[in-house]
Amino acid sequence: MFEPHGDTQFLIEGQMLLVELRGPWNAELIDCYDRQSRPLMAGLSAAGRWGVIAITRISTMFTDDGAQRLRDLLRQPSPTLNRAATAFVIAPEVEGYRLCDPLLHEIYDPIAPFEIFESLPPAKAWVRARIAGVAAS
Repeated sequence: MFEPHGDTQFLIEGQMLLVELRGPWNAELIDCYDRQSRPLMAGLSAAGRWGVIAITRISTMFTDDGAQRLRDLLRQPSPTLNRAATAFVIAPEVEGYRLCDPLLHEIYDPIAPFEIFESLPPAKAWVRARIAGVAAS
């Protein structure tokens, strides 16, 4: 088993889970994310519609096993119950900027409305609108 390549930090803001992710992302980092986020997601889900904003730092690159581990996790019902939206914030200076967009869409599009933004304010506005039940645009 390898060490996680990056780290994660979490903040709950209303019905949004903000996750700061420092990549690159391997399976071990995804496992750490799962252990830390699962109870937070369960609490948000119990309160109704909620959303996730992943704010990427340093790198948004995945190892193959990291991408597969994330796909496997998101197929489980508990982390996605009542999820209204997922947004990623990937600034132009982050390694993998735009390169990982197709992979992220492949992973997240089947779960809930999904978008990628370059900064946090529009991501928050978009997720809040999805939580409120506004149709994705």
